[in-house]
Amino acid sequence: MPWASSNVRGSTLRRGILSGLLRQTTVGVDIGSSSVKVVELSVGMGKNDYRLEKCASELLDRNAVADGNVVNIEAVGIALKRALGKAGIRTKDVVLGVPSMLTESQTVSLPDNLSEDELYSQVESEAHRLYPPSQAVNFDFAVIGPSETEGGIGVRVTAANSDRVQERVTAAELAGLKPQVMDVEEYAVQRSVVQMLGVPAGLNETDAKDLPVVAVVHLGGSRSKAIFYQGWKELYEQPLNSYGDQLTQSAARMFTLDALKAEIKKRKNTLPEAWRGQLLKPSLEALAMEVQGAIGNFIASSSLGRVDEILLSGGHASLLGVQAAIQQQTQITTTLANPFANMTTAGKVNERYLQRDLPAYIVSAGLALRGLQ
Repeated sequence: MPWASSNVRGSTLRRGILSGLLRQTTVGVDIGSSSVKVVELSVGMGKNDYRLEKCASELLDRNAVADGNVVNIEAVGIALKRALGKAGIRTKDVVLGVPSMLTESQTVSLPDNLSEDELYSQVESEAHRLYPPSQAVNFDFAVIGPSETEGGIGVRVTAANSDRVQERVTAAELAGLKPQVMDVEEYAVQRSVVQMLGVPAGLNETDAKDLPVVAVVHLGGSRSKAIFYQGWKELYEQPLNSYGDQLTQSAARMFTLDALKAEIKKRKNTLPEAWRGQLLKPSLEALAMEVQGAIGNFIASSSLGRVDEILLSGGHASLLGVQAAIQQQTQITTTLANPFANMTTAGKVNERYLQRDLPAYIVSAGLALRGLQ
């Protein structure tokens, strides 16, 4: 299936497959390690007139997704169906995401006078160089600006093994969905960040240098990272240890709970008091020190010499004490990411689901935005 680009066709589907996605409403589907999230967005006549229509999340069975791979396709399909039911989403065409850890990327310089067909052919050749010839791949590309070569453009080519893509497609189809586009989760986060910060469209790199430097600390269940942005531009990235799933497993052992019950109690902050002192507090202290270290590494490698704000995103950003621990350690203003900032909200949105998981929707919101841009 194709990846996200209005002028890109997947290597296995006919041309023009993306044209059907250019509609007023679309749904982003995020399949994480511990839960699935679905977001339906719409856009009005104005270019940035976005509105949150519906959203919901559903916890996954343990090990349904491992290391980014969909291990139990049926369990993921069932969870997606439940999430769609909670949200009341009836739209079938969706945008899916694939973790960046399952992709290979390369930036190449190509002539700026290529026709669409010539550009597609060149990109396809580059994509197949990223994997052994025996492997089937799906790919996407994005023009990122002029290259250092005169008369050239920089093109970022991203490819993934088709089997990994198909796992997610099959799970979505089991839930009655029709995947139209596969995007990279990291690009979805970037898209949400640009929307949250209200970065003007068409802002050039020179003007972007006057904008704040923002560290997005994305706290997933099994994958976490700190990504530094100025405007639309990603400046630096550093992996972090992931404490979310570890905390769930430790709580399950400590209080003799199954993993799903431990996850629910952890998110609702209803575990016994002992877990806060013995498990949560040490983990938060370690995480805060890691974030401070990542900031130090960024500053050392950049001429900017500062970080103005920290945004916390991901499924475990809302854990009790995360925000305070990181702000206290770094002495930098730290807030929970709201991927629906600068959007209106439909009256039918379930506020309980929205407020409980707000920072967790950053990927699914970014995927939905892709379908509207």
